Amino acid sequence: MNRAIGYVKADNTPTDRNGNQFGNALSISKDGSTLAVAAPFEDSNYNGIINGPGGARQDVTLGSGNYGAVYVFTKDKSGNWSQQAYIKASNTGAGDEFGKALSLSGAGNILAVGAGNEASIARGIGGVQGYNSAQKAGAAYLY
Repeated sequence: MNRAIGYVKADNTPTDRNGNQFGNALSISKDGSTLAVAAPFEDSNYNGIINGPGGARQDVTLGSGNYGAVYVFTKDKSGNWSQQAYIKASNTGAGDEFGKALSLSGAGNILAVGAGNEASIARGIGGVQGYNSAQKAGAAYLY
């Protein structure tokens, strides 16, 4: 291998010294056309998914930090990469570190995201995600 074949950054890269640790975890599909990149210290408190290039919200409220985010990029037939989604937990909480671990399926159509510090008291699959009284209980999210 003689050179890099791509270089990607979040479209909301922080400009201060408190970085979001973009690239802390990543996963690529088997065919190399879909890339998921975690930024577990990303600071916006937005909930949900924003699709499309330029998807990361610039207007969200910045919280006390380490909410976390995952960015999904795809490569077109010409080899050009573009951001396709900005993903936040459905129950975003400060310190959750959403994206600290992640895995993309071989086909690139299923994404598992870990948030080891998530604190809800939910149990099992699809539990109520509120009531953050179980510090560092952790959670996994599937997309």
